[in-house]
Amino acid sequence: MPKRSREELVSWLADSFQWEERYADFEWHLEALSRRKRLAHVGLVRRTIRVGDRDVDTALVGGVLTEPSWRHRGLATVLMGSADSFVTQTLGLRYGLLLCSEALVPLYERLGWALLRSPVRYHQPDGPRRRSGPTMVICYGDAPWPTGPVDLRGLPV
Repeated sequence: MPKRSREELVSWLADSFQWEERYADFEWHLEALSRRKRLAHVGLVRRTIRVGDRDVDTALVGGVLTEPSWRHRGLATVLMGSADSFVTQTLGLRYGLLLCSEALVPLYERLGWALLRSPVRYHQPDGPRRRSGPTMVICYGDAPWPTGPVDLRGLPV
C-alpha cells in the first residue's frame, strides 16, 4: 500500500475508533471502493499467538469499518466473507480472532464468530495489558478453539 494511502487509512481508522493505544500494522487489507473512495475496510495480520500452553497460528482481524453513509448495506459482511476465504484458502489458517465493542458482538455472531470467555493479554510500549472488551474467535473446520488464556504476543489489531 502506498505511503499516502496507508496514512489516510490509519487516520480514518484512528478517527473512527478513537484509538488511545498503539495497534499493529495490517499485513493485508480488504476494501470496498467507489471511484477511489474507501467505503469499507477489513485488515488482517497473521500471527502465532499463545493459547494456554499451545502456539496457535491465527488470523487477527481488525479495522472493520464502513463509512457511515454506506452502513447497513452488507459491505462489511461481504468483506468479512472475503476475509474468511483469504484466511482459509490463501493463508491456510484454521482460526481467526478479533477484538470488538459490545455493540458489534451480535453482528459478528451472525457471521459465525463466537465470544471468547478466556482472558486476553496484548502488548503496548509500556508493557502488557489485559483486554477488557469483547474478544471473538472463529474456527474454520472441525478443530475447536483451544482452551486457556490468550497472549496476542504483540500489539492488538
